[in-house]
Amino acid sequence: MKSNNYASVVNSIGLISLLLGVFLTFTSVKNDVDAFEGNKEYANNQYEQGKEQIQNVIDLKNGVGIEELSPQEIASLQTITDSVITNFQTELENDYQTGLEQIKSQMWDDIATSSGKQVSLILLGIALIFVAKGLHSTRANFEE
Repeated sequence: MKSNNYASVVNSIGLISLLLGVFLTFTSVKNDVDAFEGNKEYANNQYEQGKEQIQNVIDLKNGVGIEELSPQEIASLQTITDSVITNFQTELENDYQTGLEQIKSQMWDDIATSSGKQVSLILLGIALIFVAKGLHSTRANFEE
């Protein structure tokens, strides 16, 4: 009878450990995905602001809104070539794509790290469940 109680206690501890490990894993993965979404939103905002600034320069270069500028600013705008603007657009796009790839990579690294920390708890739970089954079967063999 006493061995059966030990098996039940060990089994319960194993189940709790297993469920806690799974819960903590899902929680940490959700936090990592939420952090990714926040970082991605920030990158998108920065990208959109960059596009707006480039479009503003293009508009000013084409004469839209130059009435608010000084003659020196207008002269400075005229020195900006279309190839410079195109280079800025290309660099912005490349930086944006590279940033997104880095954010995704960081998310997967964070998920692997945080999930890896929970694996020991999950494995402990599984091991305890098998120990409990062993204790229970040992008790059944002694009773025979």
